[in-house]
Amino acid sequence: MKKFRFLLILLLLLGVVGSLAAQDDTVTLNILARGDSWDPDNFYQPQIEEAVGINLEYRMIPSSEYVEVRNVTVASGDLPDSIRVSPREGVYAEYIDAGLLRPLNDLLDQYPAVRDAFPPEVWEANTYSDGNIYHIPRITGSYPITIAYRKDWADQLGIEHPTTTEEFEAMLQAFQEQDPGGLGEVMIPFVPNRLSGSGFIGWIDPILSPFGVNYMAWVPSPDDPSQLILSHTLPSFKEGLVYARGLYEQGLLDQTWGVSEERGLFKFYAGIVGATTDWPQFSHLRLEAIQNAFPDANAEIAYITGLTGPDGTQGGPIYTPNTQDLGTALTTAATDEEADAFFRMLEWQYTDGFELMTMGVEGITFDVGEDGIARRRGRDAILEENPPYDLYMLDRVFFAEPPAYFDYTRQNPSWNDVTDEMFDYVSGVLDEVTDTRVVSYNVNTNDPAIADNLQAIQSVVDEFTVQAILTPGFDIEAEFENFLAELEQNRLPEVTEAMNNLNDIEAIDAIAAG
Repeated sequence: MKKFRFLLILLLLLGVVGSLAAQDDTVTLNILARGDSWDPDNFYQPQIEEAVGINLEYRMIPSSEYVEVRNVTVASGDLPDSIRVSPREGVYAEYIDAGLLRPLNDLLDQYPAVRDAFPPEVWEANTYSDGNIYHIPRITGSYPITIAYRKDWADQLGIEHPTTTEEFEAMLQAFQEQDPGGLGEVMIPFVPNRLSGSGFIGWIDPILSPFGVNYMAWVPSPDDPSQLILSHTLPSFKEGLVYARGLYEQGLLDQTWGVSEERGLFKFYAGIVGATTDWPQFSHLRLEAIQNAFPDANAEIAYITGLTGPDGTQGGPIYTPNTQDLGTALTTAATDEEADAFFRMLEWQYTDGFELMTMGVEGITFDVGEDGIARRRGRDAILEENPPYDLYMLDRVFFAEPPAYFDYTRQNPSWNDVTDEMFDYVSGVLDEVTDTRVVSYNVNTNDPAIADNLQAIQSVVDEFTVQAILTPGFDIEAEFENFLAELEQNRLPEVTEAMNNLNDIEAIDAIAAG
C-alpha cells in the first residue's frame, strides 16, 4: 500500500513537473504596440493565447508617444519580437540595413492566408532593394479625415450644411455665442481629433486643404503640373495658417491644440464639442458615446468631406495610392520558433479567429438575430456589463490587420451593428470623398534622399505650423522665407527630385481614378 502511494505521489509530481515544463515551453511573444486606453486584463488576449498556444506580452504605448518610444527602445538594443513601423519612415531603412528586422519571405510562403490577404502588387511595392520583404503592410483603404459636426446643434440654430471655410467659421461662432447644447464655458466649438504627437498636424487638414495644402502631400506644381512639389511650399500655405490662427485667436479652435497630450476626439465623445475631424466609418460609436453622456440630447452627426476655400479651391481628404500606416515587422530578437508562432497567430486571426477579432464573443459583445446576422452590441453597454470585453481592445490585440478588416461593407462583420440608415449615410459620405479627395504622389521607397530626410522635413513643417497658429505676434508672411530656407537646408530639393524621378503621375492618376 505504501509502495502504491509512493508511486501515485511520484506520478502526480511527474505530472506537475511535466505540466510546468510544457507551460515553460510555450512560446512567448513580446510585442511593442501603440494603443490608447489599453486594458491589460482584457479577455481577448487569453482567448488568442489559448487558440494558438502562445503567450503574448503586449507593451502598449499611447499613439502620440509610440514612434519616439519605439525608436528609443530599438536604439537601446533591447528589441521586442515585433514592432509597428512604416516603410515611409526614415528609420525603416536604417533598421533593415542594421540587421534589426527579419526577412519574412519564407514565412509568407509557409502561411498563405497571410500572404494572400494582400494582392501581389502590394507585396511587390513593399519589397526592399535586397529582394526581401521585412514588414506586413497596414493598408486601411479609404479612411478619409473629414469634419464631423453636431448636426442637431446646427439644425437648432437654423444653420445649413457648411460648404465653405467662411460658412464653417460662422457655424463655429454660432456654437460659441448661442451655446445650443446649454453647456456654458466647457463647450468647445472645434477640436481636432488629436492635439499633439506624431502626425497630429494632419488632423487639421480639413481646414488647410481648402487653401491647397494637405499635410506632407506631394502635389503637381501650379506652375508646371508635370512636376511635384511639397504642398507646404505653396504661398497659399500662409493663407491657410492665417485662417487656422484666426480660429484659435477667437477661441473657436481648442485652446490646448499643439500642447495637450489628451486626445481631442474624447472631448467630442463627452458631448461638449461642436465639431471635430474624424473618420466617418465610426460615426455610430461617436454618436453612441455622445448619447450616453447626454441621453436627452437627440444628438446627430453630419460630415463635411471638403470645404471650399476663399479662392474657390475645393479641399478634401488626402489620398495616397497604396498608402500605408504603421505596418508590422519582426525583429531579429525573435527566434525561428517565435517568428513561426507569430505567423501561426496571424493565420488563425485571418481564418478561424476572424469572427473573434472583429465581433468579439457571442452573447457578450454580439448577438445573432433571427435573420442569422451577427450584430455587435454597443460599446457602452459592453463596458457597463462586461468591461474586460471592451470592443476597443479588439483594435489593440489585432496586431496586423488584413485589408478586409477595414472594408466598409455589409460583408464585413465589423459594421453589422450599424443601422441601415447610418450605413447608407456613411456610404454616401465615402462616395462623396471620391469627388473631393486630393491625390498625394508620395511613394513607398527606401530611396536614400527620401528615407534620410523626409522625417526632418516633416519636423520643420510641424514646428512652423504650430508657431504660426499659437505664437502671438508671429509674422507668418515675414517668417515664410525663413521656413522655406530651413526646408532647403534639410535637403528638400534632393527629396523633391527623388519624388519626381520615382513617380509616374499618369499611372498614379489611373489608380486614383479606379
